[in-house]
Amino acid sequence: MIKQPTRVYDSIFSLQTTAPLCSHKAVSLTNDELERQLLQLVDALAKTSEITATTIKELDQQIRPLLKRAKSLEGRFNTSFTPSMAIIGPSNVRVEDLDIWVVSHGGVASNAICDHLEEIGFRTRPENYGLICHKQHPGTPVKVPILVLYGDYEAAIRSMARRTYLSANATKMRFGLDIPELSLRRLIDSFPEDPLGIVEFLNSFKIAKEDGLDDIEFLQYPFTNQDAEAALARLGFDVSMSAFVLRERKINPRPLSINIMELLDKYGRLEFNP
Repeated sequence: MIKQPTRVYDSIFSLQTTAPLCSHKAVSLTNDELERQLLQLVDALAKTSEITATTIKELDQQIRPLLKRAKSLEGRFNTSFTPSMAIIGPSNVRVEDLDIWVVSHGGVASNAICDHLEEIGFRTRPENYGLICHKQHPGTPVKVPILVLYGDYEAAIRSMARRTYLSANATKMRFGLDIPELSLRRLIDSFPEDPLGIVEFLNSFKIAKEDGLDDIEFLQYPFTNQDAEAALARLGFDVSMSAFVLRERKINPRPLSINIMELLDKYGRLEFNP
């Protein structure tokens, strides 16, 4: 607790006068009396300055630790909340940052393909890749080769659900936004024909290819290394996939929710012909 500053009023107003200042009678002071009172005033002011300086020093000593503590708390606050300040989108595809745009509806090894291409010198992961990896085609030329991975929808949905990416990927496909807080139930009720936006996502690239907007190739999961090489070759990339290994899917032993079961039933019947 900060101490109250020392009161200085008594020192300032303790001067003695020979007569009230507002007296109706004329007051005549001798030079000696005037000099004595001036000396008293100077002495009082000196004491006041000393008391004020002491008080400020005492306050400063008490305030400094509080300022340090506040700065420490501010640092802890910023550290705790920085992750939640991530940009949710939307974000545009920046051609200058990409050699090839690899996209998918999720759960079909698009990250593995990106990792392999990055290792051999192709740029696939710009700074905003997390917002464009499941983004629909914008409907205008992107002016960069595009590889679209798709298929095995039931297993893909199980994979995304296991990794808790399902609602986030769905909002990226449908809205171009990263909003994992949007519930699956809300998506199912709002878009009963295509809750996750997979059909809308795939059709956006199919239409863009038919309209000749960009060089677009589709690669269906699961694929062989030869399938991947052929798709990349059609996009103009002479790439060896001999060192690429398609990882086996992990199995989630936990029971599936009603929402996931409903999505599996809906997308298990999906057929897409690029």
